[in-house]
Amino acid sequence: MGIYLFIIGVHDIAFRDDYHNHALQWMSSWQCTFSGFLATFSSELSVFIVALITVERYRSITSDFAAITFKLSSIMVSVFWLLAMILALFPLIYWSDKDDKVYYASNGVCFPLHIEEPFMIGWQFSAIMFMGINLPSVLLIIALYLKMFLVIKSDRKFARPALNGKKKEDVILALRFFFIVLTDCLCWIPIIVIKLIAFADIEISPSIYAWLIVFILPVNSALNPIIYTLAAPTELRRRIQKYLQQVYFAVERSLFGKRKHERNSTEGSSSQYSHTTGISDQNRSSDGSVMSMANSITLKTHRI
Repeated sequence: MGIYLFIIGVHDIAFRDDYHNHALQWMSSWQCTFSGFLATFSSELSVFIVALITVERYRSITSDFAAITFKLSSIMVSVFWLLAMILALFPLIYWSDKDDKVYYASNGVCFPLHIEEPFMIGWQFSAIMFMGINLPSVLLIIALYLKMFLVIKSDRKFARPALNGKKKEDVILALRFFFIVLTDCLCWIPIIVIKLIAFADIEISPSIYAWLIVFILPVNSALNPIIYTLAAPTELRRRIQKYLQQVYFAVERSLFGKRKHERNSTEGSSSQYSHTTGISDQNRSSDGSVMSMANSITLKTHRI
């Protein structure tokens, strides 16, 4: 998704002043086709992976089955990668040719939402992708996370013994689930609603495309890595925290340890100087006492 947005941004800057003169050339270019493929591939893969994670979490919380092994999870992720790639490549193979790249060339952002011409060539595939795959996946994610939260709340000992009696942990868990559901809703609900409005033959401003694709569609891609890794008590987060702590202590030792060493050296020098001065004074005092006694004896001798 990041590569797709970068390509769109670069060409937006290049064609901003006279886009109308380059619109047809841009939409029929291989760059636009490649951008549409990337956007479709990344968005569908994001839906599949989030749905897979949700189902696995629900299964591990509500059942006694063993966790999915790394090998099995790798196979499942690979299957979803392949499926997302097939979905993104299928329109290019079936509806596009060398001179007329129809499916991804319907708009300037090269994303196959088709809100200006909802019944153009390939609209059935677009409808299946958004209504038949993404909408059920989002509803499944919302339903399973709500069910997980209710299970954990009602039977905390069975689901997560570590959360017993910890209201603060319940709040954190609820917030995490809330943000996961919120990001999915913010991403796909507006897109699906706009798609339904387009099917109802209601006119939609073309400028909606830019807002949906640039600000709405990347929500999942941008926030899900944070929510699922850095914001959760995973091994990755623990390693990052441990590394940051080591860096902090190393910096602290290099800065404050050096200052402490300098302070100790200064105090040691002062103490040594005071000790030496005290001995010298004592010697001078002793020498003075001896001389005084000698002078006193000499005076007494002269008097006698």
